[in-house]
Amino acid sequence: MEGLPDFVAAVSPKDLPESFRVRLADASTSPAFVAKYQEQTGVQDVVGRRCPQNAAVGGVQ
Repeated sequence: MEGLPDFVAAVSPKDLPESFRVRLADASTSPAFVAKYQEQTGVQDVVGRRCPQNAAVGGVQ
């Protein structure tokens, strides 16, 4: 992928949309969480997946 480093260098955090990661205390509440937040103004996508219990969230473990 020639040129990719130049592309990465040209993009700054302000060029990217905000995003958030959450870990639900109770995974069984996921359907209700998705239903509530996917209808909020300004929310484009709510993507869910089950992570291992010991997985880092936001780079912090």
